[in-house]
Amino acid sequence: PKPDVQEAYVERTQAEIATLVWSHPSVHSYFKNAYGKSYQVSPWPLVDYWEWTKQPDLDDFVFRP
Repeated sequence: PKPDVQEAYVERTQAEIATLVWSHPSVHSYFKNAYGKSYQVSPWPLVDYWEWTKQPDLDDFVFRP
């Protein structure tokens, strides 16, 4: 993915994670790093993620031969 597209995905993911229980300060889990940030590939229900990603925008990617 292009850098701006990847950054937008990280921001969208972090915004979603912030609304979930994993981000609560009293929750201690392997999802959190040493700084208390939670990182996951997809915090959304699988069906939502599938719907969102099933038709990628090819302009969001850099293709190399």
